[in-house]
Amino acid sequence: MVVTERYVFVHVPKTGGTLVRRLLQKHQKVVKVYRHWHKPYRDVCNKYQTAKPIAFIRNPWDYYVSHCTFAINRPRTTAGKKEIELTKPAFNKGIHRVFNRKGRFDPIDWSCFDEYVSADTVKKCPPNLQGTWHQVYLPRDQIMEQLDIGILTFRYLFMCFRNCVEIFKSGRLPDRAEHEARLSMRKVYRMEHMTEALTDLLGMTASLAAKQPKENKGKHRHYQEYYNSSTKDLIAHKERFIIGRYGYTF
Repeated sequence: MVVTERYVFVHVPKTGGTLVRRLLQKHQKVVKVYRHWHKPYRDVCNKYQTAKPIAFIRNPWDYYVSHCTFAINRPRTTAGKKEIELTKPAFNKGIHRVFNRKGRFDPIDWSCFDEYVSADTVKKCPPNLQGTWHQVYLPRDQIMEQLDIGILTFRYLFMCFRNCVEIFKSGRLPDRAEHEARLSMRKVYRMEHMTEALTDLLGMTASLAAKQPKENKGKHRHYQEYYNSSTKDLIAHKERFIIGRYGYTF
């Protein structure tokens, strides 16, 4: 998370946030840079009430391809090995494994979001996480199962709603009116409209904004090439909240 004089940038993972964070730090006066890039807004909402909270969202089908590519290559790049390209069979198998809960496609990245639960059970933060942005420890999988949602919807609710715990405990997703009333962000940009977003946020010309290089981009083809009919429909259902609110199509 980055806080400038004008914005609190809530970095939802895999939504173009690395580029946005770098440009905000370069072109605006920075108030605070948090060590944890993906800090939820509710942790700072009372500290920076004059700054405008913003976030980005992404096409869910595209998101899963990017996330799975990252999951496959993170251990390789960390070990100094060459990245490999995600294959369609591996992708479809991985998606089903995630939602069938028979295994984790990315145990490192996905498990770190086991934060808030939809029941009344609240555990104290584990000793190894004390002093970090993990203020409580609650099972993410339980929330996803109860609400019948995917990881992108979970992350969106978890990071962009200061009252996300109330939502999780309710056992249901907000309707359109509730979404507008509860959303803590003043603006949520679509990653696919990055040029327009950078023009709006930083006053860049459209031509300059369009020239900004993508950062932290995985090695994969267009997302539509990876899905079969089963996984296409699975993501349509699990991410119905994001798809409906932001008008995404496959």
